[in-house]
Amino acid sequence: MIVVDRRGTRQHGSEADFARLRAELDRTTCVLLPGFLDASLLGEAWSLLEGAKFEEHRHGELALDQRALPGPLGALLSLVLNDPPLLAFVSALAGSKVDGFEGRVYRMLAGAGHFDTWHSDAGRDRRVAISINLQRGTVPTAPLQIRRRDSETVLHEVVNATPGDAVLFRVDDVHVHRIKPMEGAGTRIACAGWFYSGAGMRERLQGLDLPRQ
Repeated sequence: MIVVDRRGTRQHGSEADFARLRAELDRTTCVLLPGFLDASLLGEAWSLLEGAKFEEHRHGELALDQRALPGPLGALLSLVLNDPPLLAFVSALAGSKVDGFEGRVYRMLAGAGHFDTWHSDAGRDRRVAISINLQRGTVPTAPLQIRRRDSETVLHEVVNATPGDAVLFRVDDVHVHRIKPMEGAGTRIACAGWFYSGAGMRERLQGLDLPRQ
């Protein structure tokens, strides 16, 4: 349905395919986008990942993982994920205009005590979240779960186990999500972030607590 690479975003499939994808997002708040990253772009990301430096990051009691420090990998992904045709695709799919993307690369190491608990990414004019699998090879992967804030019933669960695939889901005050704790899950490496409306990247970066080099 959508492929992102250095040459620009390419959309494929029929209008009916797009309508079905949008209906799925409306029904479950979440869709899987197979082959989201072009193979050549994924290969470049893997090369840059080898030289990336990570720093332990704790978000209160909500999560513990490692975040990649600012560098070529983050810059590349920020560039391609702010491609105007991709922003137009996400806007049409979600039915809500988005003006840009911000995100980071993180990893959760197997056996390192890393975790993610129920939370909402609402705020900062975020409309849609995305998680892109940057693993080398298919490994046991803990699923993303989504539920209403006022209920313990899981509405949707999706496993993104294929490198280059992406999961797209809505961000609002009604729903919360987490990476489900799963015994035997392998190391997780992903680019995760948000498509937002409003202020541009320069203004948003000024409000971020960026890791020190």
